[in-house]
Amino acid sequence: MKSKKFASTIALLLLGLSLCAGTSFATTYPLNAPLGLALDAKGNLYVANNVGNQILVYSPSYVQQTKKTISTNVSNPVGVAIDVIGNIWVVNGGYNNNSGSVTVYSPTGVQDPSRTLTNQVFNPSAIAADAVGNVWIVTGNSTIVVFPVAGLTPPAPIKTIAAGAIVSGLAAHNMWIAWGSYTATEIEEIGPMLSGAYTVYGAVPSGAYAVAYDAAGNLYTGGGSTNYTAINVTNAITNVTSELVGLSYFPFGIAIDNARGRIYVADGFNNKIDVFNMSGVLQHTIQ
Repeated sequence: MKSKKFASTIALLLLGLSLCAGTSFATTYPLNAPLGLALDAKGNLYVANNVGNQILVYSPSYVQQTKKTISTNVSNPVGVAIDVIGNIWVVNGGYNNNSGSVTVYSPTGVQDPSRTLTNQVFNPSAIAADAVGNVWIVTGNSTIVVFPVAGLTPPAPIKTIAAGAIVSGLAAHNMWIAWGSYTATEIEEIGPMLSGAYTVYGAVPSGAYAVAYDAAGNLYTGGGSTNYTAINVTNAITNVTSELVGLSYFPFGIAIDNARGRIYVADGFNNKIDVFNMSGVLQHTIQ
């Protein structure tokens, strides 16, 4: 019952975005329902601009890199990830749209149509790239499909995992993968996950919509079952979860810039991205 409620809540949130963002300030500001976030090795921020049908790119100084905008075959993107060799993976559609795709682009933003995923994904909702050369995609709301970065074109899945709950967020750190659902955020070891002999390593006591790791392995979660408008952090050593910062909005995406000590949080309803320091103090707002 809780999983169905979570799926309905997310579907309504995204429907609200599509209705509200049409009357947004998108003619003045480029952000139009920003959802998933990702960072490349240079600290550039990639934004799944859902209603704008684009992947927007911002420099570490918060300046939009208009020449790097990706729009070819991008349709209502909900997530974006950068793999270990710099390719850009985009999750299009999803959440009860009865469709969806994953499109792949070079580090310079040129699409490789031969790597487009359609028949392997349905209602995709989240994506993450790990450190060993795999990309993890949530499809059908509760199934996680793992693809290799290099290999066949189009890529063939190397593992399909039934999560057992509606999954809305994915994050990878070294040999760990975490996913957020309504009831909890599970943390798994990648090796056993791919071999099929896995058990839950740990679980955050609150669900999450958006999840992200920092360099130390601390897990940041937002939009869960107990407080929809907060960013929580779970300590990698103690596994203790505490609230880092309270928000006035639902956090649709989180990305951690370890080199600069920043936490990016996407506010899809208000067409902005807030930037906090690692103590949860607001430093900047991108609009």
